[in-house]
Amino acid sequence: MTHLSTLQLILSNERNRLAKAKTENERALRKVFVAQLEKQIACEIEFLEKNAGYIKDDPTIEMSDDELLRGLTA
Repeated sequence: MTHLSTLQLILSNERNRLAKAKTENERALRKVFVAQLEKQIACEIEFLEKNAGYIKDDPTIEMSDDELLRGLTA
C-alpha cells in the first residue's frame, strides 16, 4: 500500500464517520478532517506528478498484480 492509497483509505473512512456524525460539533470537526485530507492528497499527487512520473488518470494504478503481469506478458 502506498502513502497515497493510505491517505485515500483514511479519507474514505473519515467521510463515513462524517456521514454518521450525530452532533453538529462532530459534523463540523469531521468536515475539517475531510478538507485537510483532501488537501494532503492533492499535495501528494502534485508531488508524485513532479517527482515520480505519476499520472493521475493512469488505469494501471488500479490494476491488481495479476492483471499487470498479464498485461506485461501479452
